[in-house]
Amino acid sequence: MTTGFPTVTTAVGNLIVNPSGASAGLYETPMRCGAWWITDLSPVWGFPSLRGENMIIPGAPGRRAVQRRMDEGTYVMPMQVIGDVNVTGGTPSSVAAGLRQNLEYLWSNVGDPSTGVTRLAKLILPDLPVIDGVEVQIRLSLVFRKVGRAGLLVEVTVPDGRFV
Repeated sequence: MTTGFPTVTTAVGNLIVNPSGASAGLYETPMRCGAWWITDLSPVWGFPSLRGENMIIPGAPGRRAVQRRMDEGTYVMPMQVIGDVNVTGGTPSSVAAGLRQNLEYLWSNVGDPSTGVTRLAKLILPDLPVIDGVEVQIRLSLVFRKVGRAGLLVEVTVPDGRFV
């Protein structure tokens, strides 16, 4: 299924996600396009959580150092959604109708947890190699909604820890 609008890969980069139920390599839902965009991708440059802690040695001072392990990484990014342009790149009948279509599209193709445990994602950052085929879980949270505009938080969890 082609959405009809171009993927924007500017100096800020892009995160492109497999739509629900799609096969590997089919990336059709950009997180930056004419109808919506993640305003700050920099959280994905961060580090994942570590798990493990040093062991207490009974009867002795201090602790025994234990190797830490990388845990899943969760990266939260702000997103803006507008209703001026719909998911096909056309002009909707109203900005309210366009916003509703765009939010519904994002939910159905990115956020709906009933469609599978993980999705494949591709990360495009300026001046760096494309990071492809990373399994992610995505949660969308509505922060605000005004006439024709909404703000979301996009929470991307990488079970393997990082985009590598």
